[in-house]
Amino acid sequence: MAKWLLVGTLLLALCGLTGGERMPEQTFTIYYGAASDAVVDQLSDRALAIIEPNGWQAAQVQALEDRGTQTFGYVNVMEQEPAYDLPAESALQVNGKQVPIPKWDTYMLDLRRSEVQAALSAKVARIAASGYTGVFLDTVGDIDDYLTEAPRVQTAQRQALTDWLTRMHAAYPDLKWWQNRGFETYTAATEGVVSMVLWRISMRRRWPMTVGVSAG
Repeated sequence: MAKWLLVGTLLLALCGLTGGERMPEQTFTIYYGAASDAVVDQLSDRALAIIEPNGWQAAQVQALEDRGTQTFGYVNVMEQEPAYDLPAESALQVNGKQVPIPKWDTYMLDLRRSEVQAALSAKVARIAASGYTGVFLDTVGDIDDYLTEAPRVQTAQRQALTDWLTRMHAAYPDLKWWQNRGFETYTAATEGVVSMVLWRISMRRRWPMTVGVSAG
């Protein structure tokens, strides 16, 4: 099934960036497709599910939570996508040019712009209203990967991300916040505002694993 991007083992708090204890392994799923009764049944045997909120109703999310599956809503932080419906001016500019993401045929967004933050905030608001456990912040690693030769822009994007996350924490104090990759950005900016950093490694060609380290 194409929409099942990854089924693997999540190591919750491998050793803890602040000295946390090793936690038991938990099965989890990343699923970016639409919900259905069959999908809810399949995901309900997982300890944790990262899902794309578009295509899910609050009742379906709550059904998973009621069965013991923690749900995290996916948010694409740094890249333009059709659902955001943002103008071209929202693109991050480095030396007068957009920063492309060739793998996904898109480009980086400028987190300093109010309309970008508004689009991200609207998605987080839907996640909170639907009863998710937390938010999965994807593409944060773009800041590390694509802006190394533009350090001032890189620093500005990290600061904008931290400022936005701080406001989101204040607005939704019960949500957990997980970050995908972006270790340098974590060290420089988001430490203290995200509670887990995840990354993907390939143990074998056909069997990837995603692991996480707790930030506290």
